[in-house]
This record gives sequence, C-alpha cells and structure tokens, in this order.
Amino acid sequence: MNTSPIKVLSKPITIQTRRAQDVDGSLAGILRQVCTDTPTIAACHLLDSRRVETGQTALLVALVLDDEMFFETAALGFPKAFEQFKPPPEIWIISATSMAESIERYRGTEFYVRETSRK
Repeated sequence: MNTSPIKVLSKPITIQTRRAQDVDGSLAGILRQVCTDTPTIAACHLLDSRRVETGQTALLVALVLDDEMFFETAALGFPKAFEQFKPPPEIWIISATSMAESIERYRGTEFYVRETSRK
C-alpha cells in the first residue's frame, strides 16, 4: 500500500492560476518555514488554482529547486506541516519546472526566495 502523501498525475490536467489572494497568516508562516528549512528550495510561488475540467480549487505551491531530482524530498516537508489544520487545506505541491511557461509571468512575485549569504 502506497502511503506517500505525494500523488503523481496519470495524465495532464489544465489549470488556471493567479497569485494567491487570501492565504491565512498561520499557513503562510508554516509554508515559509518549510521553504527556509529545505535547503534545495531556491524559491516558491503561491498561486490560487482552479482545475478547468472539474472546477476544483486549491492553493498551488510551485517549488523552484536547485535540482529537480530533489523534488520528492523537498515536497515531503509540506504535508506534515499541514497536519495542524483541521480540516487540512487543499494544497497541491508541484515543481515550477512542470509549468515553466505559466510560472514565468509570476517572476518577481515569489512568496519565498532563499537568501544568499553575504561574504
């Protein structure tokens, strides 16, 4: 039995996105902390999303990673953080690379960007 919180899409879906409009302050703090604590996350976009076929909505967390091979490891930090919310929010964690063309229009409006050390 697969108990991983990560779900893999079996076919492409069409979604509409916009910058997230109303993210709870507690949730935003938790998301920022997970990003800060995960060294492979370079940046993160929070987007409101709506699945065109079904109308289903969710908060989309699009991760910009140093290397895509670390996606699963980076994504695993998020579900545990959401456990304190009852019911847990509907959140999709994706790699920004998977929607690179769409995410380009949000450049400069990232929710989180890793600080670079100053020497």
